[in-house]
Amino acid sequence: MKISLLGASGRMGRELMARVAAAGDLELAGALAAPDDAWIGQDAGLAANLPAAGVKVTASPAESVAGADVAVDFSSAAVTAEIASACAEAGCALVEGVTGIGEAGQAALEQAAGRIAVLQASNMSLGVYVLNELLKVAAGQLGEDYDLEIVETHHRGKADAPSGTALQLGRTAAAARGREFSEVAVFQRHGQTGEREKGSIGFSAVRGGGYSGNHSVLLAGNEEVLELRHQSLSRGVFAAGALRAARWLAGRPPGLYDLSSVMESSTTATSG
Repeated sequence: MKISLLGASGRMGRELMARVAAAGDLELAGALAAPDDAWIGQDAGLAANLPAAGVKVTASPAESVAGADVAVDFSSAAVTAEIASACAEAGCALVEGVTGIGEAGQAALEQAAGRIAVLQASNMSLGVYVLNELLKVAAGQLGEDYDLEIVETHHRGKADAPSGTALQLGRTAAAARGREFSEVAVFQRHGQTGEREKGSIGFSAVRGGGYSGNHSVLLAGNEEVLELRHQSLSRGVFAAGALRAARWLAGRPPGLYDLSSVMESSTTATSG
């Protein structure tokens, strides 16, 4: 399978480069970086201190996906719309892992999904997927008598807060309780905030060091507390999930997919 890596020089891009180079079933077909990146024009493999890949890093989304079956995007929300359009034009399926995407970028992804297969996930970890599923049960069954708080920790360089994963967990909890997320989400507490409103979902974002991503959900009752927690030990977990999604997505019909499609397919195959 021919794969293009978008955001090749970033933290996730480098991890994916190493895994693609080591995989027997994957061939690097394109690599994208920002126009001012030092990798531009270099062989993607050599730039990543790997064997030569025979693919030059480009700043053009169209060039980077032209010969690929699937593109995996961990670049920037600023170029999401351009990437979605380029993939649709090239007939290249897209695994979208960028968070903080605005309305225009999201609309472009949904439009591209009418022509190609697009799989979008705020977190490519399979463990986080299971965490989200567990939260559906916990938030729904415990209800609003249990105060719900979401705490996420990431490295100092992360640009958006709360994380896309934290927001997804919040939406999942709100839906499980039959509430509109926008009506119950609380992102800031400072000064005289007053008593906590019943049913609200609070968010805390911690930034520092080299954390690759930790998420905790607290459901605090008067006499007990339930904590659901996921800790990533390295970025490898996200790269592994993204490549699993890419392998699954190749050859799929147009549509907007998420990790549930991959996980449910795997479960069906195992049980069969």
